[in-house]
Amino acid sequence: MFLKKKFTHLASKEQDEAKTLNIKKKQKRRSDDKKARLTNQQRMLIYRSEVEEIKTDIEKLAKSSNKIANTYAAILEEGAKRLHEIKKFWFEFDREVVKDGYSERFKTYVSEAFVKYMNNYIKQRDTLQDKLQLANVSLRARIAKFRFQLQKKEEMGEDLHEVDFDQLKIENAQFLARIDEKNQELLQLKLQGAKFAFNLNRDKAILKEIQSQDDSLRADFAKWADLINLIDAETLRAQQEIDQETQRNKQLKARLESYKAPSVRDYISLVNDRTAITKNNVKLEHGLNLIKIDNQQQMLIWKELKEKAYLTS
Repeated sequence: MFLKKKFTHLASKEQDEAKTLNIKKKQKRRSDDKKARLTNQQRMLIYRSEVEEIKTDIEKLAKSSNKIANTYAAILEEGAKRLHEIKKFWFEFDREVVKDGYSERFKTYVSEAFVKYMNNYIKQRDTLQDKLQLANVSLRARIAKFRFQLQKKEEMGEDLHEVDFDQLKIENAQFLARIDEKNQELLQLKLQGAKFAFNLNRDKAILKEIQSQDDSLRADFAKWADLINLIDAETLRAQQEIDQETQRNKQLKARLESYKAPSVRDYISLVNDRTAITKNNVKLEHGLNLIKIDNQQQMLIWKELKEKAYLTS
């Protein structure tokens, strides 16, 4: 309703401005009829006055157009906010009342959900109203403060004299000189900063190269360390093998030193004993073979006896 009133008010205002422009056009036509009976100087004066009037009309029209455009923008912004609030209200209402407030048991909507939602909504609106009131009070206080400051400045401006303006000009010139000096110092500092930045970038590049070399050397050192550890392990294993072989060599030397060769008589006796043992072994093997053959024959006889006993039974 508020937006509708705004639009109707603006439309009526535009119609009034259009009527005033039509009236001015008619007056211009009448003045054109009168110009035919005027001198050139009078016509020039009339033209100038008309040009000034047209300029003032254009300025007024531009101001009114800007004001109307700003009003339209404010109305559109307010309408967008109201639309957003309505959508938000409908979304929350649908979520909390329509969906959550529906009772599957009674197949209807629960009134408590609607009452709860409306109470929360009213509380939110009251909170928003309080915030807006506080903001309004704050804005009014700021406006009053700015008006007081503006009034004070205007009063001070009325009290200023020509001497004060000269003093202000001198101070302004001094401040401008100081500003130029500070600008020169700032320029020098910028140049020094650029130089420092160049040196810093160069040092960073050198440091990066040194770091890459250091990383490469560290990798080489790690490889050499692994190789040294491998060599140490191989050396330790070889030393252990050398120690084992040395110990074995010592044992063999000790056995060799303690070894005594038998005499010829003992050797012949041992050979004879070996020959006798070999012959005895051959005899025993021959007897064992005979026993095996006899055992096989006995087994065959035993099988035949078993078969005969089985047949007779």
